[in-house]
Amino acid sequence: MKIDVKTLYKDAIVLIDICCFIENGIGCQKFFIKSVPYLKETGCRIQIAYKCVQELDKIRNDSSKPEIKRKSAKGAIEVINVMASEGLLDVRGKDTDSFGNSIILQNLIRYFVKYNVVLITQDRGLASDAECINHFISVTSKKKIIVKNLDKNGNIIDIIPRKKENCV
Repeated sequence: MKIDVKTLYKDAIVLIDICCFIENGIGCQKFFIKSVPYLKETGCRIQIAYKCVQELDKIRNDSSKPEIKRKSAKGAIEVINVMASEGLLDVRGKDTDSFGNSIILQNLIRYFVKYNVVLITQDRGLASDAECINHFISVTSKKKIIVKNLDKNGNIIDIIPRKKENCV
C-alpha cells in the first residue's frame, strides 16, 4: 500500500521507532520537515515512546558508539525537541516503562482498536510483530496497522518484515 506524507495524517496515528533516526538520520529529518505542514493542517501528532528518547540520549553520550550514530542521535533529539515544542510530536511513556519496542507494541494494540496506525521503523523484527497484531484473535478491530520505512529522502517506503511461522 502506497502512502505519502500528505495522506499519512488524515486517518492514522503515526508511531516512529528510534532505529529510523539512528540508521537513517537524514531521511528521518527530511520526513519530519515534509510532515510539518500536514501535522499543522490536521492537528495530528507523531508519537514516540519516552524509552526511545532515553535510548537516543544514551547513544548520543556513549563514546564507544561510532561518531555517525552519536551525531544521528544528537540530531534526532534536537528534531524531537523542536517538534514537541511546536505541538507536532508527543513523547509518550514514563521512566519506569520497559524497553522501547515493548512500549511501541503496547501502543499499537491500544490504538488499533479505534484507529488506523502507521508504524515507521527499520526494524524488520518489530515490523513482523506489528503486522501480526492485525491477525490477533483475542483483540479484533476493523482498523489496520501499517508498517513502513523511510528512504534517504524522507519518503515513506515499504519494509519487508521477517516472516514468523506463528503469525498468519
